[in-house]
Amino acid sequence: MCTYALRCLEAEAAEGVARYMDKDSKWFCYEGADELLVTSPATDSIPAPTPLGNALNDDPEADDADTQHYLIYGWPTLVYPGARSYVSVAPLFVVSAEPDRDDDGSWQIAAKTEPEINPSLAALGYFDRAIVDEVMDSHAEGLPFGDPRSMVLVAESVAERLGVEFRTAPDPSSLDTRLRAELGLHNSAVVIRAAPQYLGDTIRELRELRKRDDWQQTAARLLIPSGTPSSSTPSASPDEQAGTVISAMPSNQSQEGALRSLVQDSLTVITGPPGTGKTQLVVNAAANLAVRRESLLITSVNNAAVDVAAERAAEAVCQGLIIRTGNRGIRETVSDQVKKAAHWSQQSKPVDEAEARSSYETHAAERERFLEQLDDLERLDRELLPLAESVSEARLRSSELSHILWGGPPPEGTPEVSLTYARAARRLSRAVYFRALQAEKRLLARFRLPEDSPLSPLADYFEWVIKMRAAARRLRRSRARRTSIGDIAARVTQLDRRVQEAGKHLAVTALAGDLRKVRGRIPQSPPARRRAFRRYVAQVLNLIRGWACTSLAVSASFPLKPGLFDLVVIDEASQCTLATVLPVVYRAKRIAVCGDPRQLQPIVKISKKRLETIADEVGYHPQEIRKRGLDHGASAYRAFEAVYESYDKAPILLREHYRSHPIIARWFNKTFYGGQLIVLTDPVEGPTHGALWKDVDGIAQRGCSRSWVNEAEAVAVANYLRTVLGTPNPPTIGVITPFRGQADHIRDLVGQIPGSAKKASRFVVGTAHALQGNERELIVFSAVVAPGISDHAQQWVEKERHLINVAVSRARHRLVVIGHPDVADLGNPTLASLRRGHLDHATLSGQAASSGVDYGRFDSSAERLLYEAGQRAGLALIPKRNIGGYELDFSVETHALKLNIEVDGEQHLDSRQRLRRQDVARDRMLHKRGWTVRRIPAWRCHADPDAEVGAIINLVAGDGALTEQASPAPSVS
Repeated sequence: MCTYALRCLEAEAAEGVARYMDKDSKWFCYEGADELLVTSPATDSIPAPTPLGNALNDDPEADDADTQHYLIYGWPTLVYPGARSYVSVAPLFVVSAEPDRDDDGSWQIAAKTEPEINPSLAALGYFDRAIVDEVMDSHAEGLPFGDPRSMVLVAESVAERLGVEFRTAPDPSSLDTRLRAELGLHNSAVVIRAAPQYLGDTIRELRELRKRDDWQQTAARLLIPSGTPSSSTPSASPDEQAGTVISAMPSNQSQEGALRSLVQDSLTVITGPPGTGKTQLVVNAAANLAVRRESLLITSVNNAAVDVAAERAAEAVCQGLIIRTGNRGIRETVSDQVKKAAHWSQQSKPVDEAEARSSYETHAAERERFLEQLDDLERLDRELLPLAESVSEARLRSSELSHILWGGPPPEGTPEVSLTYARAARRLSRAVYFRALQAEKRLLARFRLPEDSPLSPLADYFEWVIKMRAAARRLRRSRARRTSIGDIAARVTQLDRRVQEAGKHLAVTALAGDLRKVRGRIPQSPPARRRAFRRYVAQVLNLIRGWACTSLAVSASFPLKPGLFDLVVIDEASQCTLATVLPVVYRAKRIAVCGDPRQLQPIVKISKKRLETIADEVGYHPQEIRKRGLDHGASAYRAFEAVYESYDKAPILLREHYRSHPIIARWFNKTFYGGQLIVLTDPVEGPTHGALWKDVDGIAQRGCSRSWVNEAEAVAVANYLRTVLGTPNPPTIGVITPFRGQADHIRDLVGQIPGSAKKASRFVVGTAHALQGNERELIVFSAVVAPGISDHAQQWVEKERHLINVAVSRARHRLVVIGHPDVADLGNPTLASLRRGHLDHATLSGQAASSGVDYGRFDSSAERLLYEAGQRAGLALIPKRNIGGYELDFSVETHALKLNIEVDGEQHLDSRQRLRRQDVARDRMLHKRGWTVRRIPAWRCHADPDAEVGAIINLVAGDGALTEQASPAPSVS
């Protein structure tokens, strides 16, 4: 497994070399006389070569903090015959770097790592593989960085072992500023632009992991078929493990389920669609592990997710819960972070942890008792529903028979139906005619029926009346057991808040106490140099337990030790390959992977055929590794999902969505998530909120970069943005399109808009990757697909349909899609679905259905019975009204009251009150918009719909008469 991952990453790293003919576009020769980044520790940055600076000035995204820019700088430089007889260049020793502007506006090259042998050498095909492996292994512990003379000796030794000659003597103090196209090593330093993410650290660690035999101590054992995702025993004491998991931040039902798995299971796989609170989950995991005295590493493929987790932990819980580390610049801040945490612990008031734990357990037990009451209530509702349906059916049948017999209700003076009459009627209806004639006449006369009336309908009537009365008696007895438990919404909200506050207090108390104990033992001012920094971290790992960094920066901070962390959480796992996180998984005892297979997937630049060749070389069958999710074209999320599948487990789905306006979320929820998401976004009102598809009849054509451009759509986007950015308080804005050429063209068209307006709106334009893991209040999506586009391009858009999901799900308040009206005919069903969904919404919001009402649809017979009872009583119940994306079962509005009536049927009777708590969140959103919510169990609508309508009429009239309770809270049950 390690060998396969290693060979794949080496093949990817080979993409970081450059053809000699691409000088001053792909690679640049360093213009300084002294080499300072590979051999000398005197500085971390050097002036960029002039051609590179000019290229960066022409790049509109060069100053964009949200965009990753990768450079590889190295010395000395190898010139060798590359693929297709091209002469290529590759540095021998390299550092990962990034462009950075100096105070005077000039471009600098800032080193991010210490130098190492170029990992691309193994995949060049120019050197003997065994010799390259030998060279790499012999320098696995690092190069003599900081000693130029020793670095020269190593360079000469490596050149000799590889069998390549120096064209000019290696001298870091006198570089050649011109690289000639002569095969061999040159005393020149070069910068390669637009290289893939720097994989040298991961490659080095994979080489080391091939030698290890302690995998069973780590979460990586789960990837081996004999591994098992069984529960593991955390290191905390039994007392500390008692009780449920804590939530230092508000936590919903699905997040709590994930938390329980995180603290006890060796593997947790979480599907986290956009806007479902992954950050809250991560922070709550950190709080739980702080209380349990366990170590935690939070990692992701990008800085944004890691930054947000660390910032939210400090803001919402306390300092020191998660320490952020990473590249050299971030490592330099670790000392300040630790000092702030230690200072905070000294300033905070000491609290007895046992007292805080007792308080939490008291509140948790109180909530558990209330949830048990709700469970009892739901079980009773489940019992009452069939009884109420029996009453309703019997009432209907007896009423129908009464109309057949009397043309209406039985006349005045008719005796009450009894079991004796029922038996007599049934017996007489079956008797011989002449023997029962007189008795039949007497019975018909007693019930005011003509002598020639048939007895069978009368017998049926008697039996249905008796059945109705019996069911009604059982219903009354059962209903008497129904305990009034107050306003459910207010009570659930109150108890959740108390438990969350008590959980936060416990986590803060535990962490503050630990920091006070170890304050004098924490080393001061950790060095930023990698090896020294790792030694510092090794000293404080038992003192500071919560850490966060990107997956590619783990090596710079933490030793390659099996099971170093009790729990490692890998966020955005669907965006990275298993190879890039395998060394991280090795450092974990328990592992949690969170991702979304319906969003961005890993970018792998190696062909499928090349991957199959690598698999064959290491003894893997391509079909086998695809089944196990280990192929390099798949994601790390898929690898661990396959482990779950092998044990008949399904990933935990975070269902509650809080980002996008309900109308925006409706489409991607249905199209990509099968309607499984529960949308609980607060729907901000306003004409600029919701979703809109604007038809633009344009033509697609290739731009100067050979990428696809739709001029008409680009102009429409630019015109719309000028209007929006011209408003006094513009929203935050993102423009997304499938093609880079269209993004560049739109950027050019909006270039005349003042920079201050764009900066205030955090304006960004690009493909879906530009905003993955981020959001904007307004998203404008340019589809580009139109007549003129090639079959391959339009098929690619459909094949990569998850990019459309990413684009749409970035929008919080407003989504505007610019596209061709004939996308359905152009072979793109996903775009056609998007257009149809948003045109449907536009119709729903227009004059054709201005009220958003559907009078012809009821979701249950209980709803229909309540509606018909309202009609009989003259109460105008408006069904299926859409309010800000939320559908109401019924609504009633007066000048003083906006009332939503919800009929809770069988769908509300699941375990542990999941839907009940989601209903509370939904009702809270409606309450913010001035609505009162009344919830009626479905059985009541069957048992006595007229009584329920009467209670609603009393409520609307203002006298507050409720069937079982009255409360000023927003939800009345």
